[in-house]
Amino acid sequence: MNKKLGLFGSYNRNNFGDDLLAYFISMQFSKEYDVCVFSTNSKIELPRNVMLLTSLTEFIEKCDLLVLGGGGLLTNVPDPELESQLFSLLQQAQEKQLPLYIISIGGDQKNRQEVNEYLGSGRRKLFSYPYLKYVSVRTNEHYGSQNSKWHQFEDILWTCMDTLLPAPKNNNNSYKIGIHLSNIPILRVATLIAELFAILTLGRIKLVYFKTHDEGINSISELNNVLPFHSTINNNIGIYKYTSALNDLNILISAKMHIGLLMLSINKPFLSFGGPTKAHNLLQKLNLEDFILPSSPRLLL
Repeated sequence: MNKKLGLFGSYNRNNFGDDLLAYFISMQFSKEYDVCVFSTNSKIELPRNVMLLTSLTEFIEKCDLLVLGGGGLLTNVPDPELESQLFSLLQQAQEKQLPLYIISIGGDQKNRQEVNEYLGSGRRKLFSYPYLKYVSVRTNEHYGSQNSKWHQFEDILWTCMDTLLPAPKNNNNSYKIGIHLSNIPILRVATLIAELFAILTLGRIKLVYFKTHDEGINSISELNNVLPFHSTINNNIGIYKYTSALNDLNILISAKMHIGLLMLSINKPFLSFGGPTKAHNLLQKLNLEDFILPSSPRLLL
């Protein structure tokens, strides 16, 4: 019998990015666990084999372990509903002694002292939960310098080096690259175009533009004028169709780690468009074995 895994996050707000995380993370964990997701949004789209629970008490009762799944939980944004739910969740989970794993939470590049000034009781309780097994946090400060369970990354740049570049040119097959700009400054688009031209020499390329936010029209137009898009995927087509389109890519280039993390969860390479210096510094510190990816549920066994 599979263990029962409960997934909790900022999944109540009908936010496309958060809902996308819920879909992907639950989909990957469902390969090894019986997964249930807590959300008060009864219309959230989840894989068919994943259970949606709107009762926090029932959610805790069904779980053998908990996963807090991604998102900017440390941002300086008041969220009384999330604070209340998270406080109750951790209190009930502690009584049941449930292990907790936290995947890639982030914030406004604050240090722990500053975070504690504006976090409510729910989010603050994350720092002291006694059965916490693992945390990865995206920030410039070392939240967990005194706690080996807290792993800090300046940003996320995970790449599958063996599949990063296209295979030798094959006239029968095209190489499909996804582009996710998400409001990167227009001056950086020129650099992105240069990078793409270097890849273009390796084979036939199809560019697919993915939209999750209201990106600046100038950036999109500039890139499309130089390298026309094969297609555009909007965020109003539903989670399933959006994830299917991501799954059809060979590689994704993105300015945001959330979409990249989702790509890695289906074993697709992801290139973070964050600049060579940042990437170089990160790769020097990176230990892939230390990070729990949604594609690696075995690490939770």
